Amino acid sequence: MMLAAASITYLAPQAEEMRANYTRQWTSAMGMEGFDLARFMSSESEMLLWKAEGLPADPLSAANAVCVLNSTQPPLIVDPSSHTAHWLETHLRGSGAKGDSSGSSVESVAMHEERFTNALELAVRFGKTIVVREADHIEPILYPILRKDLVRQGPRLAVQVGDKLVDYNEDFRLFLVTRSPAPSLPPDARHLVTSINCNVTRGGVESQLLGIAITHEQPELERQKSELLKKEEELRLELVTLEEALLDALATSEGNLLENRALISSLEETKVKAVTIEKSLEEAHKLQVTLDAQRSVYKPLASRGAALFFLLGDLSHLSHMYRFSQSTFQRLFERALESEAPANDLGARMSVLLATLLSLVHGYVVRTLFKADRLTFGMHLAHAIAAEAIAGRAAGGDTLDAEEGMSDPAWDHFLGQAAMEGGAGADGRAPAWVPNERAHKFAALASAFPEVGHACAQAGQEWASWAAQPQCEASFPQGVAGSSASPLARLMLVDAVRPDRLQAAMEAYVCEALGCRTLPAPSGGLARLHAESISSEPVVFITSTGSDPSQELEEFAGRMVGLERFRQVAMGQGQAEPALALLRECAAKGDWLCLKNLHLSLSFLPILEKEIHALEPHESFRLFCTTQEHDGVPAGLLANSLKVSYESPPGIKKNLQRSYDAWPTTFVGQGSVARAQMLFCLAWFNAIVQERRTYGVQGWTKFYEFSFADLRCASDILEIACKGGDSSGIKWKYLHGLLAQAIYGGRVDNPYDVRVLNAYLRRYFCQQAVSGRPMPGTGLLLPTSTNHRDYLELIASMPDADTPALFSLSPNVQRTVVQANADSVRSRLRELRSASLLASTAGSGFSRERWAVSLGPIMRQWESLMTGAPQLREGFKRAGGRGANTQLSPIAAFVELEGSNGRKVVRAIDQTLAAIGAVLRGRDMLTAETKADAEALLASCVPASWDTLWEGPKEPLAYCRAAARLAGALDGWQRAATDGSLLARPLDLGQLFNPARFLKALAQQAARGLRVPLEALALRTSFTATGAPANGCLLEGLSIEGAAIQGGVLVEVAPDAPNLAPAPPCAIEWVARGHAAADMSTSTSMLRVPLYFDYGRSAALCELEVACPASDIDNWILHAPAFFTAQH
Repeated sequence: MMLAAASITYLAPQAEEMRANYTRQWTSAMGMEGFDLARFMSSESEMLLWKAEGLPADPLSAANAVCVLNSTQPPLIVDPSSHTAHWLETHLRGSGAKGDSSGSSVESVAMHEERFTNALELAVRFGKTIVVREADHIEPILYPILRKDLVRQGPRLAVQVGDKLVDYNEDFRLFLVTRSPAPSLPPDARHLVTSINCNVTRGGVESQLLGIAITHEQPELERQKSELLKKEEELRLELVTLEEALLDALATSEGNLLENRALISSLEETKVKAVTIEKSLEEAHKLQVTLDAQRSVYKPLASRGAALFFLLGDLSHLSHMYRFSQSTFQRLFERALESEAPANDLGARMSVLLATLLSLVHGYVVRTLFKADRLTFGMHLAHAIAAEAIAGRAAGGDTLDAEEGMSDPAWDHFLGQAAMEGGAGADGRAPAWVPNERAHKFAALASAFPEVGHACAQAGQEWASWAAQPQCEASFPQGVAGSSASPLARLMLVDAVRPDRLQAAMEAYVCEALGCRTLPAPSGGLARLHAESISSEPVVFITSTGSDPSQELEEFAGRMVGLERFRQVAMGQGQAEPALALLRECAAKGDWLCLKNLHLSLSFLPILEKEIHALEPHESFRLFCTTQEHDGVPAGLLANSLKVSYESPPGIKKNLQRSYDAWPTTFVGQGSVARAQMLFCLAWFNAIVQERRTYGVQGWTKFYEFSFADLRCASDILEIACKGGDSSGIKWKYLHGLLAQAIYGGRVDNPYDVRVLNAYLRRYFCQQAVSGRPMPGTGLLLPTSTNHRDYLELIASMPDADTPALFSLSPNVQRTVVQANADSVRSRLRELRSASLLASTAGSGFSRERWAVSLGPIMRQWESLMTGAPQLREGFKRAGGRGANTQLSPIAAFVELEGSNGRKVVRAIDQTLAAIGAVLRGRDMLTAETKADAEALLASCVPASWDTLWEGPKEPLAYCRAAARLAGALDGWQRAATDGSLLARPLDLGQLFNPARFLKALAQQAARGLRVPLEALALRTSFTATGAPANGCLLEGLSIEGAAIQGGVLVEVAPDAPNLAPAPPCAIEWVARGHAAADMSTSTSMLRVPLYFDYGRSAALCELEVACPASDIDNWILHAPAFFTAQH
C-alpha cells in the first residue's frame, strides 16, 4: 500500500520511463518482485469497464486512471490527446458522483467560458463533481478551494469563491484537465494539485493502434479477449469467495473438527470447486495465449505505426509549425487498414498494409513541409526504417539485414559525426580514378569502411567510367560498393567522389526506402484537400513571404458552396471579436470561413484554439486559416489541424506572371510605349534580384527580403521618370541612384552585393534596353506596344526553368546549388538527431550511458588527433607566449601571437573533453561549466568557451580537426619566422587561425619599410608573378568559385566543372597608394575579387585584383567570383 501511495503522489507527473525506473528502485529496496499499480489498485473487471467507457487499453492509461480516481488532492490531468479526459467524463456520468447513478451531479465546463464562475459556485454549494477543461493555468478563484481555506459558520463550512462566501459541501470534487503538454504552474500551486502525465508514449500508441487494427481486421478476437478477461476475473472472485467461506466455517466451527461432518463435507466440496476453478483458469490462460498469438500477427503493423508517429514528433525541431496529433495519425492508420489488400493471404495483406501506411504518412507530411525540408524528412524517415528495422520486423524477414551491420557507424560517417583514426585518412591515399580534390574524402571513407575501399581499388577503369557518368547515382559497378551493397554505402560513396550528385543520390535513397521510383509529389489541389478535411479540424495554410492562397481559395469556395456562404476576415488589431462571432455563426450554419494572417494576432490564437475545440460544428462547416511561420502559434492549434505549406512558385517566369497579375491592364496601358517597356524591365529586374536568392551565397551573400512593396515603390519612381513620354529624356543615373539607394539598395548591406545590384541596374535601365535589344540571357524582344496582353504572351513564351545565363552567373553554379542543398539537408539531419537526443534526456537529467554513446566519437577523435601530434599537448605550458617583445617585426610578432592563441584553442578543447571524460568515468563531479559544454556538444554546437577563442567551423568534430591541423601547421610558421625565411616562401593562409591579422601585420611591416602611414597603402596583387615581392609575399593554396584563371585572366568554366577551381599562386604587396589603384569602381580592366576564409562568404579578408576584358566587367561582377583559403 505504501508503494501505491508513493506512486500516485510522486510518480503521476512523470513520464512512463521515469516511473518504471523509480518503481524498480523502490521494489528492489523493499525486497519485492514486480509491482503493477493498476492491478494492485483495481481489478480486471473494473479495467474492462474503463475500456468500454473509452479509456485506451494500454497499461499506462490504466495506471493514470488509478491515479485520477485515487488522488487525495484535485488532479490536474495533462492530456494532449484528450482520451483520458473524455473517459473521465464518461466514467463520472456513468457511475455518478458519490453513488448517484444518474450522473446528473457531474458538471463539465471550460475555464475560459463565461459560466465557469457560476458553475464552480454551484458545484461547491451542492456537492457536485466538476471537470474544468482547458485548465492551462490555475486561476486565482481556485486557490481558496485547492488550499481548502474553509471557514466554519456554526454547523456549516464555507469557502471563498470569487467575491462570494459559499457554503462548502464535502461531496464536492474537482478535476482539472488541460491539453497543453506543459501547463504553467507557479511554485505555490504545484503542491495543491496532483499532476497526472497522460502524454502519449510509444508503448501506449502501439497498444492503441493494435486495438484499432484488430477491431478492424478481426473484431471477433477483441470480443473473445474481453469475454475471457471477464471470465477470468469472475473465476478469481469465486475462488476468493470460497476461501473466505472456508475461513469463516473454520472460525465458527465448535467441538472436534474431525467429528464435524458438515464441516468436512464443506471442505471437500470447496476443494472440488477450487480444483475445477484452477483447471478453468489454466484453460483460460491457454486460450489467452492462443488469442494473444493471433493478435500478435498485427503487432508489427502497430509497431511501425507507433514508430512513425514518434518520428513525426521530431519534425517540430525543424520548424515549430510541423506538429501532428495522435488523432490525426490514427485516422491515417484507419485509412491504411481500408486499403485494398488480399484478405485470404495474411502475410501478403500485412505487406500491403505496411507499405500503404508508409506511403500515406509520407504523403500527408510532405504536404505540410516547405520544399527545403522535404528531402530532410525523407532522409530521416528512410534512415529510421533502416536503423530501427521497422519494415524488417514487420515483415518478419531480413529486408534490412544488409543495412544493419553498418547502419549506425555509416550514418555517423555520412553526417560527419564519426571519429576518424589518425586524422581521417590524412595520408590522402585513394585509387587513381578518384579526382585529386576528393582523395582526402575518399581516404576517410576507405579508412572507416575497408570493404568499400577494397572494392573500389579493383576494376579501376570501370570505376573511372562510373565517376564520369552524368548520373552516377543511378548505376554502380558490381561489388561491395556496387549494386549489391546497402543503399547507405552507395550514398556515402557518391558523397566522397561526386558531391554534386549527392542530392540526387539522397532522393534515390529515399525512393528505395519508400519503394517508389521517384519521390511522391505532395497530393495537392483544393479539391483533394476538401475531401480529406473534416468540420472539426481547421485547414491551416503555412505561407512563405509573398504567397497568399486566399484568392485561389475564394474561387474554389465559389464553385463548391457559393461566395454568399464563404466569409473572410483579415486578422489584425480589433478583429478578434468579429472573428469569433463569425466562427460561431459559420459553424452553426455550415458555411466556410477563412481567417487570414493569424501570425498578426498571436494573443488571440489561444482563445481561437479553445473555441475551435469547444465547437460542435455543422457537417458542412470548414475553417481555413493562413499564417506565416511563427513560434507564437499555439502548438495545439497546429497539431489538431490539416496543414498545407503554400509557397510562391519559383522561377523568373512565375515571378513575372505574379507582377503582371498585380498590375491592372489600365496601369500598363496608360502612357507611352517606352513607359510600358520600362515597366517590363522593372518587373524583370525585380524577378532577377528575387530569384537570384535561389543560388545561395553565390547569388547574394545573405538572404535579402526583396518584396512586392519594392516593386510598387519602384514603379512610382518609374512613372515620374517617364513623364516626358520619350525614353531619350530619362535621366538614367538619377533612376539608378534612387533604385539603388532608396529602394532595393536600402536592403543590401554587403559591398559586393551592392556591386552586383548596381551592375543589374546598369544592364536593365539604360537606353539600349528600350531600343530593340533582346533581354540579356534570352532572345526575347520587348513588344512595341502598351497592351497588357502582349506582355503576358511574351512571358508565357518563356521556359519554366531558369538557367544561370539569365542571371549572368557561372555555368557551373547549379552544381554549387545542389551541393549546398545536400549540405543543408545533412546539417538539418544533424540538428534533428541532436534535438531528439536532448529531448529524450530532458526529463531524466544526466545519463552517463547516453552521454558516453553520444560524446564518444568526438572524444575518440580528439584523442586520436593528440596521439598523432603529441607536440600539441607539450605546447600547453607555452600557451601564454613569451610576453611582449618590442624587438620583433610585425610579422614575427604576429606568428608568436598566433602560435600562442592556437595553443590556447587546443588547450581549451583538451580541458573540456578531459573534464567530460572524467565525469563519464566517475572520477569527477558534474559541474555547471562541464554540463554546459557537454550539452552544447550534444546539440552539435561548439561550446562558448571554444568559440570565444576562435570562430571556426560550427560543427564540433570539424572544429576539433581544424584546430589540430592549424595548430600543427603553425610550428612550421614559427620555425620559418625564427630563421627569417617566412616571407620568402609561398604561404597558405588556410593554415592560420586569424589570416586577417596576418594581412594587417604585413601592412604594418610594409608601412615601416616605406615610411608611410597605413592609410597611404594599397594592396597590389598579381597572378603572374614568379616570386615573392619586396613588401609582400606569395600566397598558395587558394581556390576560386564562379570562374577560373588562365594566364592571370578570368575565364569561364564549363557547366560540368567542379564548383571550386584551384587558383595559381598570387603575389600580394602593400605599396604606396599612388602606385596602385585602390578604388574598385575606377578599375576598368581589373576586377577586385574578395578573398574569404570560409565558403559562407561571411567576411572578406582582402581583395585580389584579376584581369578581365574591359567590356565584360559587369558580366564578371554578376558572376560574383570569390577566392577562398584552404578548407577548414
